[in-house]
Amino acid sequence: MEPVSFVSQMNATISLLDDGSLLVSGDQPEIDEYRVVYRNNLGTITGLLLEALPHPNLPKHGPGRGAVTEDGSFALSELVISTRSPSAAAEASSSDERRITLKDAAATHHQKDRPVDKASTVKS
Repeated sequence: MEPVSFVSQMNATISLLDDGSLLVSGDQPEIDEYRVVYRNNLGTITGLLLEALPHPNLPKHGPGRGAVTEDGSFALSELVISTRSPSAAAEASSSDERRITLKDAAATHHQKDRPVDKASTVKS
C-alpha cells in the first residue's frame, strides 16, 4: 500500500521515509491525531499490521516521542479504519466512506488498563 497523504492535527511534521514508513517530528504536543490515507493497489485486504518503529531521530531512539517525559514512549489510544472506492477517494468528504470493524485485534505490548481492543473502535 502506498501512503498518499498524512497530516497531524496538532502541526507535527510527518515525513515519508525511503522504506515507506512515516516519521513524526517537529511540534510535540502531549496528544495528537494523525490522519493517514493509503492507496490500495493490492485488491482485497484481510489484515493490518501497525508497527511503531525505533528511529535515531526520536527521543531515546523511540519508537515514539514521549511528549511529556521525552522517554521515547508510544501510545495508541484509538485506531479508526475506513475505506472508499477509488472514484470517491479524491473527494475531501464522501458519503462513500465505510468504517471497517477489526476482528481479533492483538498487540505485542499494551498497558494493563488499555488493551488493544479498546483502541480499535468503530463509531457508527
